[in-house]
Amino acid sequence: MQASDELPKELPCDLMLLDVMGPFPNLYIHQNKYILTLHNHASTFVFCFPIKTRDQVPKILADTLHLIRSVFKDSVKFLQSNNAKEYSVQSFRIMLTNMGTQQLFTGPCTPEQNGEAEQLNRTLGDSERKILRASGLPLIFWLYAYKCAAYIHNMIPNSQSGDQGITLRGKLLVSLF
Repeated sequence: MQASDELPKELPCDLMLLDVMGPFPNLYIHQNKYILTLHNHASTFVFCFPIKTRDQVPKILADTLHLIRSVFKDSVKFLQSNNAKEYSVQSFRIMLTNMGTQQLFTGPCTPEQNGEAEQLNRTLGDSERKILRASGLPLIFWLYAYKCAAYIHNMIPNSQSGDQGITLRGKLLVSLF
């Protein structure tokens, strides 16, 4: 494992950061109690997935990494997360190895080591609450507001995207939302 300041980070498939938030008790729709966010460091593109249980994480990540590989003809090189058990499933680790993706874990009880993913969760959470407040919708719709916040994040131009929404190698993945 390399130190995070030595990792390649400039190309869209270099580094992806992920985190799972939740559970959100009594505020879920369709039994989705968690949100999985996958953040591309280079482009700042965000994938956002509502999930019912943390056990779904390896399957969703595998499907998303295969999608990235098929669309961009390149595999994610590094996948950084905390050391939660859902990231350590043997079949998932084998799949990552076969794809050429190295898994990086932060130290125990150190969320600041995955600070970029944590900051993204705060940003999207703040946006989600503002969307709900402005719309007057009840809190039960938090999941839709969170996904809307991720979509808006991907569409707003920034220093990485220039004058268009955030893309991965020129491809907008709006169909994921």
